[in-house]
This record gives sequence, C-alpha cells and structure tokens, in this order.
Amino acid sequence: MDDRAKRIVETAVALAERDGYQAVRLRDVAASAQVALGTVYKRVASKEEILIAALEQESEKLVAKIGKKTVPGDEPRARVRFVFSA
Repeated sequence: MDDRAKRIVETAVALAERDGYQAVRLRDVAASAQVALGTVYKRVASKEEILIAALEQESEKLVAKIGKKTVPGDEPRARVRFVFSA
C-alpha cells in the first residue's frame, strides 16, 4: 500500500471514529484526505475494502508489538490485556 492509500485509509478510519462507519462516504474521505475522488477509487474499490485495509494495518501493528515484547503473566486473560494495553 502506497503512502496515498495509507492516508486514505487513515482518513476513513478517523471519519468512522468521529461519525460512525455507516456515515462514511468515499466522497468525504477524498475531501478530508485532500485527494480527488478518482484517486480514492483508484486505490480502494469500496468502503468495505477500506475497512479490511484498516484491520490489516492494525493487525500488523499488533503483530509487531507482540513480537517486540515479552508478554508477562501466567493467566491468559492478563496476557491478552497486556498485549492490548497502550
């Protein structure tokens, strides 16, 4: 994913956090990301594709975070909480 596509995804996520996923329109994503609507469609086919890309980005961050840390504790619940903590 190139930098522009990442910016589009990040912008869409920010709009979804603010207004809710259902309210996000690709036209609004384009305006907020300061790109043409055609640029958005060139990089992502739909709102659902943006959601998938956002989930992939977050899972990559999580894998990197887990890989860098030793997860303390013996109880699975505590270990999971540690992984998802800031």
